[in-house]
Parts: sequence; C-alpha cells; structure tokens
Amino acid sequence: MNKRFTATLASGVFVLIFSGAALVAVPAVGSAQVRYPGALVARSQQFDAAHLAHGWLTWHATYETNATVEAVALWYANELPAAETHAAGQCQTLRQSQALWHMLRTVTVQLCAERTGTAILVNEDVYLAP
Repeated sequence: MNKRFTATLASGVFVLIFSGAALVAVPAVGSAQVRYPGALVARSQQFDAAHLAHGWLTWHATYETNATVEAVALWYANELPAAETHAAGQCQTLRQSQALWHMLRTVTVQLCAERTGTAILVNEDVYLAP
C-alpha cells in the first residue's frame, strides 16, 4: 500500500511539474509560432495539450496568403535556417527540430499552391523532458 501511495504521489507531482512548465512555455513558444507576414487564418488554429501528461504540447494552424509558394518558401527558409526541405507535386515541406535545455521543439510547415496564392499548414510540437 505504501509503495502504491508513493507511486501515485510521484505521478501527481510529475503531472503538476509538466502543467507548471506548460503554463510558462505556452506564452513563450506560442508567440514564437512561425507565421508568414500577412497570412490569414484559413481553416483552423488550435492548441492541443491532450498529451501534456506525457510531456507533449502541440499547435496546428492553417493559413492562406496571396503570395507565391516560392516567396513563402524563401521566407520560411530564412525563419527555419536548419530546416530540411522536401517537394512533392505542388507542395513543399520544411521541417526543423531544435533541442533547448529540457525541451525539444519541432516545426513542420507545408506549403501548397492554390489558385489564389498559397496554403500554409504549420505544426509545432514541443516535448518537455523531465
């Protein structure tokens, strides 16, 4: 019984630490979200903390801009200088991971040509390590 109580208490403390870290990290990381200047939220923009107990915070956003894919890709290449770039058809994907102290941040940006410009899908995942 004593071991079970200790394990439960330790799990609760672990979740509280991650929750506290999330409250600190959300404004800092959320404001750092990579968004092309002038792009408008198209379909969604959401924050997901469903896996916070496991250390994950996630942001998803879909934007649209009148700029060409080439112009948008160049801007993102400057914002994410270490990003890997892949092209598939009318779309380009940039992905960059950064380790900062006890945190891993991964940004994936998919750019797709549309009739009116470019669709931008941004996914940011932050893993808060203990």
